[in-house]
Amino acid sequence: AAPDRANPRVSREDVTAYAAWAGLRPMTELEYEKACRGPETPVANEYAWGTDAYTSISGLTGEDGSGTETYAAGNLIVGGSNPGGPVRVGIFAREGTTREQAGASYWGIMELSGNVYERCVNVSNGRDHEGAHGNGVLSPTGAADIPEWSSATALGLRGSSWTRSANSARVSDRKRAAITSNLTRDTRFNGGRAVRTAP
Repeated sequence: AAPDRANPRVSREDVTAYAAWAGLRPMTELEYEKACRGPETPVANEYAWGTDAYTSISGLTGEDGSGTETYAAGNLIVGGSNPGGPVRVGIFAREGTTREQAGASYWGIMELSGNVYERCVNVSNGRDHEGAHGNGVLSPTGAADIPEWSSATALGLRGSSWTRSANSARVSDRKRAAITSNLTRDTRFNGGRAVRTAP
């Protein structure tokens, strides 16, 4: 009903299967941080837009879920925000907004802080992750079938979600980075992205 909304309830297997099918791969924690800040020097307690300041989402304009809805204020959706659920991807980016106002990363990637958690290959468990890309083929059960991804099962969580505090949306927050078990579709705040190594 709302195809532009961030997709929650994404399992670890969903992320790896999608990545394999699309010729991509799971993102690592270090890639997550690079996606947020680019080549910039880290800022203490920064969010994906490069500052330590944020404004909670408020003031719905339009019909929620329509794909054209916006908010009068905000660049972050976390616990205690209104609405209390995932929102349209890129909802804070409008013509004339700055990176901070849009909640955008250095590269213009939306909602790396807040909305839904990102699944990342955990640094401590994924040290041997080779970063092979998917080949467009899934196993007969629909799962990723990439032998090099054995460490990709260590997908922790980064970036926070609409159910957690603003502190957990900071770029360097790793409180859930090592949570690699019980990450099923039953968990309502988990999303995921896939990446590709630059040539």
